[in-house]
Amino acid sequence: MNLSKTIFLVIPLLLLGCTPEDDESSVLEGTWQSEEFPSNGQLSDIIYNFRGSNFNELISNKNSEGEYTLTENTGNLEVLDKTITTETGLTAYQINLTYDREKNPLVKQIAFVSNNELFLGNTNIIDDEECLGDSYKTVTTEIEIVNGQVTGFKEVSTCYLRPTTINLSFPYAKKS
Repeated sequence: MNLSKTIFLVIPLLLLGCTPEDDESSVLEGTWQSEEFPSNGQLSDIIYNFRGSNFNELISNKNSEGEYTLTENTGNLEVLDKTITTETGLTAYQINLTYDREKNPLVKQIAFVSNNELFLGNTNIIDDEECLGDSYKTVTTEIEIVNGQVTGFKEVSTCYLRPTTINLSFPYAKKS
């Protein structure tokens, strides 16, 4: 067998064992924790645990008395084949987080990993009622107050575009 035939047979076998999806998913694999940050008069932190195509999100809030409340969300992680080059020239993975909940299940995000730190994208609100293209919709409930009295509640829809910038001031440190 000549050398050109050997190369022709070996290259497809090498490509089968190393797909971009495997490489990209493994970059996020593990547990990532933020520093504590102030949120609504409490101290909070967020932990993401990525395992294959699944994720857990644990948000802890500590009040002024030192008592904790925990909120856990689970869902599916999809690392897209296409990366994005941010405005600062950094290359980030495009990811989709699909939460196991009825309200606001999809979040389109970007992720950048450097020196055992994970950085996610900055929120990118757009003025598009239909949320077309690479955007997603969230629905929140706002309280209507008139003269200091609660008069009702209304649902508000907001469209977000997948981020194009990375929040480098909010790292998640790799724990495992």
